[in-house]
Amino acid sequence: MFSKGLVKTSVAAAELGISTVYLKNLREEYGGFLVGGEDYFLGVSQTDSIKWDVAKVAKKMHEMGRVVREGRRIAKELQTEV
Repeated sequence: MFSKGLVKTSVAAAELGISTVYLKNLREEYGGFLVGGEDYFLGVSQTDSIKWDVAKVAKKMHEMGRVVREGRRIAKELQTEV
């Protein structure tokens, strides 16, 4: 399914089917929901690759997708009640 262990951004993005830019934007520091030290790990220097736990990222993306869909469903229900 997904790589075991930690992989570079390019590999993680390819496995998830998303762009590297989108993946990086999912980090908390950019308003996303991925947590440093849990879902990804920064390198020692600024030029080191970020390493990602693809399985954890995929699970969080699935959960956020579920939450968004549920929120939209509730909003639609509230609109029809008014």
